[in-house]
Amino acid sequence: MFARGSLPAISLSVALAGGSAVASILISGYLWVLSILLIVMSTFFAWFFRDPERKTGKGIVAPADGLILNVRDLQDRVLISTFMNLYDVHVNRAPISGTVVEIEKKRGSYLPAYDKRADKNNRVTYLIRSGIGDVEVVQICGVFARRIVSYVEKGAKVVKGERIGMIRFGSRVDMILPKHTPKGDMITIVIRPGWHVNAGVTTVARVTRKKRNTLKGD
Repeated sequence: MFARGSLPAISLSVALAGGSAVASILISGYLWVLSILLIVMSTFFAWFFRDPERKTGKGIVAPADGLILNVRDLQDRVLISTFMNLYDVHVNRAPISGTVVEIEKKRGSYLPAYDKRADKNNRVTYLIRSGIGDVEVVQICGVFARRIVSYVEKGAKVVKGERIGMIRFGSRVDMILPKHTPKGDMITIVIRPGWHVNAGVTTVARVTRKKRNTLKGD
């Protein structure tokens, strides 16, 4: 299955590859080099824009595939940053069920997604109102990622693990969680920087009844 919004790029690369192959036969054999390059590009696009079906994990799940860059305390909230490499699936998913009450788009720079200054990059922020409180998912462009494709609109009700958008090529996704639910239960983070996670599958946090918010291993 291909990611929504990727078919134009895949179709164009396949058409160009097919056209150059025909041209190499009818016009000049030297065009076979271009044809091979375009076939390789088409194959890469088909692989890069893959969107596999997944079984949703338990608890609060990762919104993106990739490497956990940072788990940072923000007083009454916790920020989890995930860096998506070229080889990761770039479709992002809802970490929790709820209602998308706000979608904010901000223009900015295109610094490397792993750079601390990437907070000022081009981005789209989804505010999901859920049973555990307000959860933010922030899609952040990187050096090569220039377009964010949103699959949901303001007011949409999303189910945990549902696809909410895609960032093309290397990029970053931040998630901001509350430390407590409206009922006063704790939200405990169960991942650490350096871990690789899969969107919609890997559990990154759980609701517990502990007296304080902790990172795993504390």
